[in-house]
Amino acid sequence: MKSSESSPLKRRRHDTEPPPLPVSRHNFKKSEDVWLEDGNVIILCDTIGFRVHQSILSFHSNVFKDTFSTCTPVGDHSYEGCPIVTLYDEAEEMHLFLRTLYFRRHHDKKYFGLRALRSLLKLSRKYMVDELYKEITDYLKLIFPSTLAVYLSERRLESIPQGFNPITGVEIGLEFDILIILPAALYMSALLPLDIKLDGSSTAKPSDRVLRSIFGFEENLRDIIENIEHDNDWHRTWTCPPRTNLTGEHRETHDYHASYPGLSSWFLSKARQWHHSLYDDIFFEDYACFPGVMCRRCISSFKRMERDTRESLWDALPDVGTQNGSSWGTWEQIQSTH
Repeated sequence: MKSSESSPLKRRRHDTEPPPLPVSRHNFKKSEDVWLEDGNVIILCDTIGFRVHQSILSFHSNVFKDTFSTCTPVGDHSYEGCPIVTLYDEAEEMHLFLRTLYFRRHHDKKYFGLRALRSLLKLSRKYMVDELYKEITDYLKLIFPSTLAVYLSERRLESIPQGFNPITGVEIGLEFDILIILPAALYMSALLPLDIKLDGSSTAKPSDRVLRSIFGFEENLRDIIENIEHDNDWHRTWTCPPRTNLTGEHRETHDYHASYPGLSSWFLSKARQWHHSLYDDIFFEDYACFPGVMCRRCISSFKRMERDTRESLWDALPDVGTQNGSSWGTWEQIQSTH
């Protein structure tokens, strides 16, 4: 869909650049795969030229449309009859951006990687390519969802991009003000070992702002977990409720007195592990299963308690994160900002 004048991206445009400088036709190298022989304009970034079509780029972007309306093939500002338009973007990012505009329906976003998607977000915002911007943000909302059901879904797990590092998701959420992905991205980042948090990825280390957000979230998360543990009876000794047979006679459900004094300490130990390390994904680990130790009725009760604990924790995730010292509130409140 062509960008409209009422596009929300228009209000976000803040990139300012100097006017294009004269470029000699001898000073650039043709892009190997974005050099279309029937193209009628050359986009020049660094020393790489991309021969593309004015009509196609204008269809996607009013910024390109306005740019092309003033360019003419004159002297060293042209090559093979095509005007040369110099842009101040990184050639690698522009290459990815142009290929995506032309061929994105043939590319699965999971093969881009989060850093490539970050570059696409940056250029789609800058050049107001609304459709691409929305496609990427919708994909990020799948990877860093706002509901526990989607977080646990096979669809999300199968869509995880190559070289996945949730810290990049935090960077994207903060940079592009996509608050709805931040609680899940911060939670997944909190699970990472300290060295990974500090190093980020092989291409870039996290900024101080990103690290402050992650460590602040982790500290608040521990407090939330401790409160939820107490609210959901994780610390008490579990006793199997007595049952009676059809004659009204009490029937023991186990061969010994039906209580589990060891389980309360076991759950407390597990809770402390969550509280201190956060290396286990609480939403995926299944702890309430004790075959041969507990009856099915008690196992069912423990599973229900686990489910309630997980749901409580997921509902609390937005409240764990902060922005400018203030809580984000609830999932619904964050959603209303988008």
